[in-house]
Amino acid sequence: MNKRVSIVVLIIALAILLPARLSAQEEERERKLRLPDKRFGLIVNFTGLAGDLIAEYVDGGQDDPDHAGGLGMKLWLGEKSAVRVLLDFEHQNVSGTTDTWFGVGGAYEYHLLQRRVSPYLGGLAGLEIQTGTDSNFHVYFGAMLGAEFELVENLNLYGEYNLLVSIDEPVFSVDLELGNHAQIGIIVYLN
Repeated sequence: MNKRVSIVVLIIALAILLPARLSAQEEERERKLRLPDKRFGLIVNFTGLAGDLIAEYVDGGQDDPDHAGGLGMKLWLGEKSAVRVLLDFEHQNVSGTTDTWFGVGGAYEYHLLQRRVSPYLGGLAGLEIQTGTDSNFHVYFGAMLGAEFELVENLNLYGEYNLLVSIDEPVFSVDLELGNHAQIGIIVYLN
């Protein structure tokens, strides 16, 4: 009789402790995958590269691709929200005409999931100055949809699409830009 009671007690103890142990291990693994709060990162943005890669297949290639990129910072405000600031540069030489753009923009990201692949949505706004053959100044704002991929610890890749409203000067016009506004970049987190 004591053997049976001992076996039943042992089975009950295993039935209680084993799931608790597995749950603790799963919780620890998920904690490691989540991005920590208030994490600061440096961004290298390849603004024109995503468009060039798409144009290669859609348009059959470009004669003189844009040379664009940017540098910035990203700061996590909480577990699911972050802000970023980017300084952009673009230089284009097409058929002997040269244009250069300088821009600054900010964005807010709301991350839907905190995993190795973290989809997000948000909004962005900024301004851009064009010099060269044509001079122009425009302000833009809009929405974005993207995802951040953790390649290795503290090194992430992101890709996003921006839907923008642009206001140009000196000829004042408002344009809903439905073109290719894909961006890719790298984020190096400094913890």
